[in-house]
Amino acid sequence: MTLLYHLARWEEREYVHVEIHEGPHIGISSLVPERCLGENYKVLVAVIEEYEGLLKGSKPDNLFGLLEDLKRHFPGHPKVIFSFSCALLELFCKKMGLRIEEMFRTRLLPEPKEVEQEISGFVFVEPESIGHVFEVMGFISFLKNAGKDVVLVKKKYPDTTTNDILKFLARLAGNFCRSDWR
Repeated sequence: MTLLYHLARWEEREYVHVEIHEGPHIGISSLVPERCLGENYKVLVAVIEEYEGLLKGSKPDNLFGLLEDLKRHFPGHPKVIFSFSCALLELFCKKMGLRIEEMFRTRLLPEPKEVEQEISGFVFVEPESIGHVFEVMGFISFLKNAGKDVVLVKKKYPDTTTNDILKFLARLAGNFCRSDWR
């Protein structure tokens, strides 16, 4: 697999456009820095450069092991792992001839309800602070099985892959709220 990334502009902010290639297939995602957290594209690019070595020579067929390797080698960067997992999932689906919706069977889940951020009694889940997509799914499932009302905090991304995965995660949670990049 080959990792490509570049700086881009979207809605008056900089973000890192990420592409993971294998043969004719490409998985795309984005890393949007949170200014209020002191993040900027330079920090995210530095982390990406560290991950690049792990991706070289890997195959999307080993998707699950690869995501765990990334997490183990570079703890403390869940936003980057979330972005890479979105791109890797798209790449895996393209290679297998699936649409992401088919892989997650989203049509079987009810449409999520939009709620306000100020509502009490709910557990709010920000996927970018957890890690790869499967960890987010597991966390949401754990909370729901424990009887908690879960709300996925959805931010708009510049790429369709991440937005599609967030739609699925919102369906899994059952509720979502919109949040802006800070």
